[in-house]
Amino acid sequence: MLYLEEIIYDRGQVILSQYHWRLQTISLMTIEKICQILLELIQTSDGELITLSSGEEVSFKQLKKYSLNEIEIYQSENEVILPANYKKLLTIVGSCQCYLDDGGNGLTFICLEDSKPLLEKYYSDYLENCPQFFIALDNNLLGDVGGFNLKDGKFTIIPHDEDPEEWFATDSNWVDFKQWLDVLVSSSENQYII
Repeated sequence: MLYLEEIIYDRGQVILSQYHWRLQTISLMTIEKICQILLELIQTSDGELITLSSGEEVSFKQLKKYSLNEIEIYQSENEVILPANYKKLLTIVGSCQCYLDDGGNGLTFICLEDSKPLLEKYYSDYLENCPQFFIALDNNLLGDVGGFNLKDGKFTIIPHDEDPEEWFATDSNWVDFKQWLDVLVSSSENQYII
């Protein structure tokens, strides 16, 4: 079992370089299996608290499921190409709230149409220097966001209190999205992923 609080989370900041190294040591599921697990958790919870095997009580809720056609229209209208595994998440699971505790802390894979306004809200000063960033995930209470470098499809979490330009300039902050999701759904300590 991975101790994610030591690997990924340290005083509220994500340590992706150690996380990336540890990803090499675990067995990885397919994106379809990962999505199926998330979908089952969503169907079981439907917005109500459920108890995970770790004993933690959290909720899951689907916000909006997308068809491939809707994703293609979004990509065309916004001149972006989304990573394949993210598109699979959107078509199998959809945008959703995951691992929300009773205080509202957790993860939200945001709706496609909310990405650009969120990007402009948090990163308007950086858009010119970092035009290929796409926000896909919001940490509901901390203010951290997760997203993709659309040039290579890699995923990262940007802590709310750090300069995004430094994250964009450092390759070690970016990981494979499917591997990140695998750790999220495989670990009973998933609250420390973000």
